Amino acid sequence: MRLLLVLAIVLPVTGSSGRQTPLAMEVRAWTYDVRQHEPGMLDEPARRIASMPWSTLGPVLNAVKEQGDARLLLLGASALLDIAAQIPIEQRPIVTKLGSSTITDDGERRGVGILDPHLWHARQLVDRAIGDPRSPGDAELRTHAIAWYRTVTAVLASVNDLADLDPHIQRSLKLFPDDPGILFDAGCYAETYASPMMQAAMFSKGDSPKPKKRVGLLQADPRSASRLLDDAEKRFRRAVALDPRFAEAQVRLGAVLTKRGRPQDAVTELERALALPSDDTVKYYGLLFLGRAAAATGNRVRALEAYAAAAALFPHAQSPRLALDMLKSEGTHLPDDLPDDALDGVLARTDESERIDPWWDYYHGSGRDESKVYKAFTARVRSIREDR
Repeated sequence: MRLLLVLAIVLPVTGSSGRQTPLAMEVRAWTYDVRQHEPGMLDEPARRIASMPWSTLGPVLNAVKEQGDARLLLLGASALLDIAAQIPIEQRPIVTKLGSSTITDDGERRGVGILDPHLWHARQLVDRAIGDPRSPGDAELRTHAIAWYRTVTAVLASVNDLADLDPHIQRSLKLFPDDPGILFDAGCYAETYASPMMQAAMFSKGDSPKPKKRVGLLQADPRSASRLLDDAEKRFRRAVALDPRFAEAQVRLGAVLTKRGRPQDAVTELERALALPSDDTVKYYGLLFLGRAAAATGNRVRALEAYAAAAALFPHAQSPRLALDMLKSEGTHLPDDLPDDALDGVLARTDESERIDPWWDYYHGSGRDESKVYKAFTARVRSIREDR
C-alpha cells in the first residue's frame, strides 16, 4: 500500500492568488521529512523536525491529524519518539503549558522540569491513527499503536522519567485495558511509585503528611504506597489472567503480595511463576522474592534454597548474598559451599562488570530491556514505511 497525503482534502493548498499557503508548504515539508527519516536514527530529517518551533509544528501536526492518514500518523509519531529519546529536552523547543515535573535524585528533590512536548504530540498522532475502529486494517493499526505505547514506556522507564510516564500510562490503559503488556507496564509503574525511594522523594523534608493536590497517580499522604500497591496487584493479576504464561507479571504479582503482607499467597504465585519458561533475570527476581516470602512465613529452609539458587544464576550479584547473610545472622545454617567471606568478596569488587545485579534494574520495569524493545519497534516502523 502506497502512503499518500492528499493535502487538498483538508488544507487550503492555494490562497486567492493561486499560491500555496504557508501551512500547506510546512505540512508538505514535514511529510517529506517523516517519510525520509530512518526509524531509530537521529538523522537530518529528524533534526529538521526537532528544530521546528511549536508555533509552526503545532499547526502542522493538527493539520496532519485532521487529514487522518493512519500510516503517516504512525510514522510521524515514531519520528517524534526518536527526537524525544535522542535529543535532550533542554536542546529542543519547549512548551511549558503542558505541565511541570519534579526532578529527584537518590530520594531527594533536586529541581523542577517540564513534560516532553514531542512525546505529548506523538501520543495525539497515535490516538488519531486508531480513532476510527471501522477503518481498514484497524486490528493491525492497534497492534502498531500498542507497540508504540509500550516502546515509549520502556524509554521513559529506563531513565526513571515517571512524570511523562503518568499521562502516558493512564492513556494506554484507557485505550487498551485488556492488553497484558499494557497492564504489565501500568503495574510496574505503580509498583515503582510505591517504592521506598519514590516515597522518600514525595515526602522530602518539610512536606506535610496531610493529603495534597493530586500529583499524577500519587497523592502525598501516608496511604499512597498502599493504594499504589493495590493498583499494581490488580494490574498484574489481570495481566496474568489474560496471559497465564506471562512469567514476569506473575513474579511481580508475588512481589507485590509480599509487600502487602500476604507472604503465603506470594509463595503460591511465585512457585507458579518459576514453573513457567522465562529468562534468567526473571527467574532471578522470582527466586529473590520467593526467598523473601518464604522467610516471612517462617520457612527459612525454603528461603535459603531460593536465595542460593538466585546466587547461582548471578554469582557476582550482591542481593542474594546479602539475604543469605541475614539468614545466617538469624541462625540459619548456610550451604557448606558458600564461604564465610563470600559476601565480603562481592562487596569489595570494584570492576562493575563483576558486580552485575539484575536487582538494580528491577524498578525500571520494561525499561531494563529498553534497547531491545526500541530496536524491535524501529523494525516494525520500517515495515510501515516500506509498505508504500
